[in-house]
Amino acid sequence: MNKKEWGAVVMLVLLSNAATMFLTKKYIAPQIKTVDLVSVLEDERKNDIKSVLDGNMTKEAFVEKHNAIAEKVNTIISEQDGVVLVKQCVVGDGHEDITPVVKAGISK
Repeated sequence: MNKKEWGAVVMLVLLSNAATMFLTKKYIAPQIKTVDLVSVLEDERKNDIKSVLDGNMTKEAFVEKHNAIAEKVNTIISEQDGVVLVKQCVVGDGHEDITPVVKAGISK
């Protein structure tokens, strides 16, 4: 085989590898999404802790409310396609952030 034929073989191998990687990322590999749970729970928790300390809310009501919020968050995350990770545990960017979706679902 001469240089032109080897060049064609190398180009075909590289092209097939690139196509395989593209198709794998696009269709086979799951989408990775992140949610910032600290941000989701922070606002509600601040107001509720203040209410408990002021005596406007009982500890039992606080626990019930936050258990209901945790169940809503779990439901919303379970309905997402792909893999959902806690944002504080993920290194790097480039992942879809679903924190606004979770916040909107809690406030319903």
